[in-house]
Amino acid sequence: MINFYKEPDKHPLSTPTGKIEIYSERLAKNFPDDMERPPVPHWVEKSDFHDERISSERAQKYPLLCQSNHPRWRVHAQMDDINWFHEIPTGKVRGADGYLYEPTWIHPVTAAREAFGTEM
Repeated sequence: MINFYKEPDKHPLSTPTGKIEIYSERLAKNFPDDMERPPVPHWVEKSDFHDERISSERAQKYPLLCQSNHPRWRVHAQMDDINWFHEIPTGKVRGADGYLYEPTWIHPVTAAREAFGTEM
């Protein structure tokens, strides 16, 4: 991206404006009333489709809320197709179905309390 940095008009990005976009014209135009995907990204705590509050009904059964800005060994989906990344022991965890899942790191005391209702 050094070329874009040096000469953004000569080396535009693949966005509609060719520049870094904070406000999405496409979302604003195509989904003007969509509260789940507003033109400027932000946290949506509760909507008709989900409820991420600790006081929600679902939180009574699933009290832990996991938020992550990106996985430990890559950025979003970038580099997810690099096979040798899958060899890193802490990179992915193979589930019973054979799929490679993102691991979640949790303190052992919290894990014991949630799994067994007690602290170990």
